[in-house]
Amino acid sequence: MACDTLLSLAPFFSQQVRHAMGQHCYLTKMDRKKIPYGTKLPVKFTLRERDLIRDKTFCDPDFARFAVVEGKGITVEMSLDDIEEIQGYVAAEANHTKNSKLQKELESLFAKLQVFLDTYDDQDE
Repeated sequence: MACDTLLSLAPFFSQQVRHAMGQHCYLTKMDRKKIPYGTKLPVKFTLRERDLIRDKTFCDPDFARFAVVEGKGITVEMSLDDIEEIQGYVAAEANHTKNSKLQKELESLFAKLQVFLDTYDDQDE
């Protein structure tokens, strides 16, 4: 997600998420670990986070079909493009829900996914 797009969403998120979004935009590509395009990263979700994505957003409900169950959570192998796509669905729902508890859960999930985008870079220079 481009920084301009991220920052345009900022007024709809809590201060914690706005901070994470701002940090993302100030990082340079050199600050992030380079990985080959399309590399799958292990993304851990709680069952609640999986249910939020599956049931409360317009994301494909089968996004975690091949997840590995680990304890009380799951691990889904996802590319940065996959992570960014799901993050967009999460942001859209967080922006439009009238339920403040749900909004906070979605904002927290957004920030969790942002860590991957802040840590890795799969784009060519």
